[in-house]
Amino acid sequence: MKELISVVNKLQDVFNQINVANTFELPQIVAIGSQSSGKSSVIESIVRRSFLPRGTGIVTRRPLVLQLVKTSPNSEQSEEWGEFSHNEEKFTDFDEICKEIEQETDFEAGENKGISDKPINLKIFSPHVVDLTLVDLPGFTKVPVGDQPGNIERQIKKLVFHYISNPNSIILAVSSANANIATSEAIKFAKVVDPEGKRTLGVLTKLDLMDKGTDATAMLKGDIISMNLGIVGVVNRSQQDIIDKKGITEQLRDEEEFFEKFYPKLAKQNGTPYLERSLSERLINHIKECLPELKKRIKDKLSHYDQVKQSYGEMIKDGDDSMLLKIINIFVYHYRKAIEGSIEYDTRIYKILHEKFENSLKLIKPEVEFIEKIDIESLYSSSLRPTLYDDPSFDALFQKNVKKFIKELRNPSLHCIEMILMEMNRIIEHCGKVMEAHFTRFPYLQKAIVDEMSELIESFRQNTKKMTENLIHVEVAYINKIHPDFDKSPVNHSNVIKDWKDINRVLKNGDKNNEIRKKSSLILENLVTSYCNIVQKDIQDFVPKTIMCFLINNVIEEVGSHLITNVYKARNSSNLLTEAKHIELKRKEVNEMLQALQEANKVIDSIDINLGSTNAKHLENGDI
Repeated sequence: MKELISVVNKLQDVFNQINVANTFELPQIVAIGSQSSGKSSVIESIVRRSFLPRGTGIVTRRPLVLQLVKTSPNSEQSEEWGEFSHNEEKFTDFDEICKEIEQETDFEAGENKGISDKPINLKIFSPHVVDLTLVDLPGFTKVPVGDQPGNIERQIKKLVFHYISNPNSIILAVSSANANIATSEAIKFAKVVDPEGKRTLGVLTKLDLMDKGTDATAMLKGDIISMNLGIVGVVNRSQQDIIDKKGITEQLRDEEEFFEKFYPKLAKQNGTPYLERSLSERLINHIKECLPELKKRIKDKLSHYDQVKQSYGEMIKDGDDSMLLKIINIFVYHYRKAIEGSIEYDTRIYKILHEKFENSLKLIKPEVEFIEKIDIESLYSSSLRPTLYDDPSFDALFQKNVKKFIKELRNPSLHCIEMILMEMNRIIEHCGKVMEAHFTRFPYLQKAIVDEMSELIESFRQNTKKMTENLIHVEVAYINKIHPDFDKSPVNHSNVIKDWKDINRVLKNGDKNNEIRKKSSLILENLVTSYCNIVQKDIQDFVPKTIMCFLINNVIEEVGSHLITNVYKARNSSNLLTEAKHIELKRKEVNEMLQALQEANKVIDSIDINLGSTNAKHLENGDI
């Protein structure tokens, strides 16, 4: 079962190489507590060595990831030593280990008692320890001292919260027995992320410093604050003991005597030896519970980063133009597909050409000038004119109003072209998003394709605009009064002649009232409206056809050959295939992550995740 801790340690080492250990939520024990809670003394008692920096105020200023590895007492390397992940040196002097921690802390966090979230990774090999992994975090503080940052309290709480929020962590909440445990910062903070206490183990220090007449039995039994993993009491060295060079082995004997004397019924479930065995047991079972999900997460990450690696592609060799041609063809495919086969863009183009354009034309109405009284006699002679339009004055008024209307159709027609152009440029952006991986990787190629596409579209724009204006000019140039649809109009020739006879009769009788003028204007208005409706329908039909023929279809047809000629053949491929600076770095990071994940996968595949739980009796017997 102890191999489970070794497996997690290996995973920790693997992920530490690329500084991502915290992102994998590995099972680990996290020690938290106030600065004065005795947290460091608890850890040193477990290690059986003094190796942590001491002093006033905040001393632990970076997370210390501590891996304890039990060695065989009979092995050739039976001595104790430490190894840092940042230093290949083997430390056999624990005072030197302490100095190395101080130097690394100052190097990363500065000398102003500030903190850093970058961990220090330390392995300690000893025949006197149990296999264990724990993280020592900076102690809670309320008031900044010296030149500490003003928000030091918030910084520490944020760091602690990050580690204990890991659902696979066991929280070692260290509190002083000579203070009110109900107000303990460690317990209060642990309850935020573990309100039911399912993964919190309490440690009660300074039992020997409680006021005379007081007793910690209720606290140790969990009667005051209940935790599923229990509460363990310990007695550490005092500051005076440390000054007097009292050894940890001697302190452990005094601790045992203390519990036998003051808490004889609870002695076997308290003290540092029980705490370290309990932690090892809890961690082993916790790892066993977390292992299946951890194994799945590693495999999922492997799959994810493999896809990310594929998206970045392999390094392009000099002179290899196949990638350039491939990307151009992909762009051409997506551009044509967006226009011809995409419901979204096909519908938007359809709405522009038909619905929006039709609505804009309908807003334009013929405005017929009212015929003045002086024009009446010049328009109507005493004899009936069978061919009404032969009258120069009437024909002039008719053509003047019709041509005015036709000319007003020019702007909405040209605006329709501009809207289609905007849509076609929007499709370029759409293709850029579809090909984001390629374009992010090769920004110079992206710019070249976008620039050439803009030029291609612009080249057909002028011709389309010219052809559309010609449609207007053609209509203005000749007003076809014998247009078949005009003859079939409700305002047809025979009706006009009938109205004309009525007016002529009135003129013969000498009656020149306003009714004649109104009637004349109405005839003209109906004729103009009828003809304008015909022209409007023609423009409504021919402008979309013109746009499709001279713009959209031409772009679709020419896009491939244009990009091949003006990008693939005309430009320097090595420049176009120059990768964005961040891509090479990202590819390196992904490759490192993949390598770490593959190694982690081998590690976790090497064990049986169905290993049985250790028996709880081992704790009491001290067998682990």
